Amino acid sequence: MECNAFYTTAISAIVSAIVAGLISYLTLRHQRRQYIDNMIDKMVEIGIEYPYLEDDAFCLAWAEADKTDERVQRYDNYCCFVFNVIEAVWQYCRKDNVEIDKVLYVKELAIRHRVWWESTSDNIEAYGADFDEYIKSFQDK
Repeated sequence: MECNAFYTTAISAIVSAIVAGLISYLTLRHQRRQYIDNMIDKMVEIGIEYPYLEDDAFCLAWAEADKTDERVQRYDNYCCFVFNVIEAVWQYCRKDNVEIDKVLYVKELAIRHRVWWESTSDNIEAYGADFDEYIKSFQDK
């Protein structure tokens, strides 16, 4: 009889731990998605407030731009933010392109801001080679 109580208690504890872990995982995943959605909203707001940041001609001129110009510095920071958003989505979606496209259309961003991305090798170090390959996969299309 004492043995059955032990097994019952052990099974209850294991089931409780599994349920608690699952609830925690789902809660954290939901919070992560909310965070990503907020970042995307902020990216859109910044693009609306400073439309030149999404202007193709401005973006393509990055390599020759005067890096002391305030607009150019803002663009530099904006691009860092954009690629942070892309990386967060990429990780959240477990590198699944179909799932990523449901959250954010990365191709347009990667192509528009490619000159900035390619302007420094620090991006590979900061984001990793896998992410660099993902971003560069859009350059060839």
